[in-house]
Amino acid sequence: MIDSVEMKTFDQLITPDPRTLSFSPLGFLPGTVTSDLATELQQEAIGWCDLRENVPEQTRLAFERLRTVHTYGVLCYELFTVAADLSLLVFEQALGERFVAL
Repeated sequence: MIDSVEMKTFDQLITPDPRTLSFSPLGFLPGTVTSDLATELQQEAIGWCDLRENVPEQTRLAFERLRTVHTYGVLCYELFTVAADLSLLVFEQALGERFVAL
């Protein structure tokens, strides 16, 4: 038997996952941070990493998609795992494009 999908309201979809509100650059906190600060911290965690100008456009787009998935981890904690898995695929894509270019 197929289970039905749990329908969520828009407000539920845009509510930060409580686990992400306990995160800081120094690790997990006993308290929580605001939703805005949690979002800022997650964007800073991946925002410092910039690609060189000679990186092919498809790899650049895949990397930006990775940054987006990571940032949305604030709303759905499991997306951090998705981002970690996706990072390997982006790296593989970059290597593949680099080897083809040689």
